[in-house]
Amino acid sequence: MLQVEEKVKNLTTLSLEGCYNKDWVATSTKQNKLASLQCLLCKQIANNAMELTCDEHDDYKDALIVGEQCLIKYLNENNNQCPIGKHGPCSCMKGRTVRNIVSKLKVICPRQFINYFNQKANEQTKEGEMATEFKHICKFKGKIEEMKEHLENSCSLKLLECKYKEFGCDDILFKHLDLLLDHIAILQNKIKQNQLDEPNTIVILVFFCFKKENKYIDCNFEETKQLKLKIKEQGDEIQLLKLNSANKNTQIEALLKQKQQWDEKKKLQNHFQQEPLKYCTDCELLKRELNEKEKELNNHNTEIDQLKKQMQNKDNEINKLKHDIQLKDKQIIDKDESIQQMERDIEMIYDGQEKRQLFCYKQFIQLLEEKNLQLTQDSQILSGKSNDQNEVEEQKQSSNQDNSLSPTSEETNLTLNFDGFCSSSKLLSTFIGHTAAVRSIDYSIFDDDQLICSGSQDHIVHVWDINTNKQIQSFNGHSGSVYCVKFSSYYYYNYQRNVICSSSADKTIRFWDFKYNQQLKILNEHTGWIDSIEFSSFNGGRYLCSGSSDRTIRLWDVETSKSLHIFNEHTDCVCCVDISPLQSDNNNNDNKSNKIGVIGGNGYTICSGSYDCTIRIWDIETTKQLIIFKGHENTVHSVKYGLNKSGMNGGTNIILSGSWDKSVRLWDIRSGKQIQVFNGHRNRVMSVEYSPFIIRNNSNIFNWIRGSNCESNVICSGSWDNTIRFWDIRSNKEELYIINRDENEENGINCLKFLSLKKKDNMKRLFEIVCGTFYIYCLCHLNKNLETF
Repeated sequence: MLQVEEKVKNLTTLSLEGCYNKDWVATSTKQNKLASLQCLLCKQIANNAMELTCDEHDDYKDALIVGEQCLIKYLNENNNQCPIGKHGPCSCMKGRTVRNIVSKLKVICPRQFINYFNQKANEQTKEGEMATEFKHICKFKGKIEEMKEHLENSCSLKLLECKYKEFGCDDILFKHLDLLLDHIAILQNKIKQNQLDEPNTIVILVFFCFKKENKYIDCNFEETKQLKLKIKEQGDEIQLLKLNSANKNTQIEALLKQKQQWDEKKKLQNHFQQEPLKYCTDCELLKRELNEKEKELNNHNTEIDQLKKQMQNKDNEINKLKHDIQLKDKQIIDKDESIQQMERDIEMIYDGQEKRQLFCYKQFIQLLEEKNLQLTQDSQILSGKSNDQNEVEEQKQSSNQDNSLSPTSEETNLTLNFDGFCSSSKLLSTFIGHTAAVRSIDYSIFDDDQLICSGSQDHIVHVWDINTNKQIQSFNGHSGSVYCVKFSSYYYYNYQRNVICSSSADKTIRFWDFKYNQQLKILNEHTGWIDSIEFSSFNGGRYLCSGSSDRTIRLWDVETSKSLHIFNEHTDCVCCVDISPLQSDNNNNDNKSNKIGVIGGNGYTICSGSYDCTIRIWDIETTKQLIIFKGHENTVHSVKYGLNKSGMNGGTNIILSGSWDKSVRLWDIRSGKQIQVFNGHRNRVMSVEYSPFIIRNNSNIFNWIRGSNCESNVICSGSWDNTIRFWDIRSNKEELYIINRDENEENGINCLKFLSLKKKDNMKRLFEIVCGTFYIYCLCHLNKNLETF
């Protein structure tokens, strides 16, 4: 039975338009299962649940659920302010999961619930009185989504207007009839008791009662008479049916007798026809054999026709292959010609490099001569010795000066390229188009065009041309914020298609062809928002790694669109992922052809950062967790593997991380320990990168110009404190350089990327490499714009 609190007012109706009555739903479902389905405003079960998705609530672990009608009413009354935090405007989305759960909840008929509720509320009336039980009940128990159809069509408690409404009765029909019949039964009992002793009073009493209820009793007697007439008519029909059935039985018996006679005649005929039937069966067998032979011949003919068609198809394929071979031969000839032209260009460049080396040597010689002159002047002033002695001292000083310019002096780091960047860094361009905070950017070159793609909280992915500073394409298929975007090299190398991959708060990963403006595919197996994606450095970028708020990391096969494995050891949302770079230092751009036989067969790993303040390393081949780095005191929002050419010992064994605890850290995979920590930011660190800048000694500049490996030893970090800071990975001292943005802006730097500018003039390009202006960085503010420096 339902439990109703004492002194509760009677219920009249239950609304199915707004949020559902919690007590009604609790009659068939446990209270602990309904806690996550309650509306935040009315505390009832949310009808048409809406989920609040404001960015201010990202830290909430549980979904914020509000009924649709309650939310609309609240927003209209409070000028579109969010009910949580009182900020505006409020952003929300349909809570499809909650809606599905609520619609599947099982409940009893709401009219039956109202009857039970009112009965329990009125049970404690007066001492000695007993609560009457309802004679009419509805035994329906089903899903909420089936309730509307039940109430309209099949509910036994459906309200009907009383036929005596025009006489002043507003009650429902069946209840009124029950009361009237009960009253008539009481009168009949009284008549039986007083029938012998007081006949006059009985007549008067009956007349009085009938006069009092004349309107009702007359109508009821008429109805009973009609019912009796109907019963008589039905009885007559039943008797007619019985007579008809008896007649039919006699007819059936006669037919059965006729059938027996016919069967006997057929037996006699069959006996006389047995011999000709044998000959007929033999003829039929021969005909069947002939038909089977004809079918076999037809099958052979069809097989021959199919073989002929296959031969024709093979001939066509051979002709196509011949045509393709001719085209390939032409392409090979063109490639040979282009290779010869490249060899000529390389020879010209090599000659130009020798000239530039000679030019640099001359510059150093001039520096040495000027230094020698200065030293000789100083020595003449300090000492009053003879010219002969001065010449000897000048020779000694010149030799000492040569030693002073030797590569052993660590304090004479000119950092030509980095210092040049620091002295000349300025804002080059701004890309304006997003209407909300930009969360991610990526850079690539397609068909000699330098492009940037960006994803924003306005649910849109944009593609920009760096040379023209114009937007060339946009996609708005996501229904939530776009958290990460990446260019796909796999589609470009294998299918010659220009493709972007994006992840979103709508729990999907989508692939877009921005050349033909179409969506290619959707990956939708995550159950939470997807904060980060990364393509594999091996197998030409065929594999994709994704990190989600459902606490899992998934590895996908881009070719088949299948999820290969799920890594699920994190205890909170996964914010960032990275895949270890190629293990071989290949300068021939073999990334597209580096096809290893087994995924992770050469020891490739995944690195991930999470809200649980840890960094975890996973082996792709064995799918096992290798290392857990603990040290950050808040969410790890960005992780990067070291490059094969990084200046720190270890290269790919070094992990760079940035955290909401305002620190930047370096970790060694081999030792499993933290090796550096950089403090200086005043707010969350949102992005970290290995920069292309170099801090080197003077003597190494010529080796670098000759083509020696370029070892980066400067890292970079962007923060919500509106600064970009550069750090020397060899020491944890203060930052090398700071780029300050406007501190009055609402938000800081969310992501950054280093891009290489294309230059047509080789001499100018070399000069810019030396000065450090060959590289620009592209940063992303949360104020809707992208900026390049």
